[in-house]
Amino acid sequence: MKQLLFGVAFLCGLASCDEHPRKPENRVVPETTANESEEGDKSRKNKNGETDCNDASFSGVNRGNCKTSIVKSRPEQFGTLEEFMSGLPDDDVMWSEAGISTDENDKRSSEEMRNITIAQCWILAIKRNNDGDYHIIIGSGPDPKCDALFNIEVSGLPESSSPDYAALKKVRDDLENYFSGDCCFTRYKKFYKNPIAVRVTGSLFYDIEHAPPHLNIGPTGLKTTTAWELHPVTAITFL
Repeated sequence: MKQLLFGVAFLCGLASCDEHPRKPENRVVPETTANESEEGDKSRKNKNGETDCNDASFSGVNRGNCKTSIVKSRPEQFGTLEEFMSGLPDDDVMWSEAGISTDENDKRSSEEMRNITIAQCWILAIKRNNDGDYHIIIGSGPDPKCDALFNIEVSGLPESSSPDYAALKKVRDDLENYFSGDCCFTRYKKFYKNPIAVRVTGSLFYDIEHAPPHLNIGPTGLKTTTAWELHPVTAITFL
């Protein structure tokens, strides 16, 4: 029996008995699970050790240029979140074939070269990430148990010399003004009882850090099931 078990273990070592497919050679993805906790990431601190929510600049690295630039195309119009999501390429296809890496200067894939408008959806949760982005979980309906959940991100700001700086600053200001400037949500703030109806527009983005099997953006009870995002959001209208 010991010899049999040893033989099985040896063959698994040769054939790679991983639960998930081997990562393609052109992918550079952190080995740690990209998992968002209920508390969220550690926020940036000012010199007094306090959470610095006045710094609106983007401080991330992975695919940073994509996250702070707007696709140059006319927005495609979708009435509902389900309608939009039904036409997205499969996550397994994006992971294995799109050629996306985490490099700061990585360019958008052909599948990501789209702007999207969703006529009506609901904000169910929001968090200010430590890189300056606002993570917003939207739903296809006002009920947290709605049929579709999706992550959109109001980006931290690029350098003021960026051609997209003014547009990204406006949507960030619109969001913060809606909450009367009280947007320092370093934990997810949920809107179970008072979901917020919005119309959103943004550039399509595939977050390779959350590719299969780590499709887990959002707080407990509001986890997304895809690594697709709108990032950056380029317009948000509160209905």
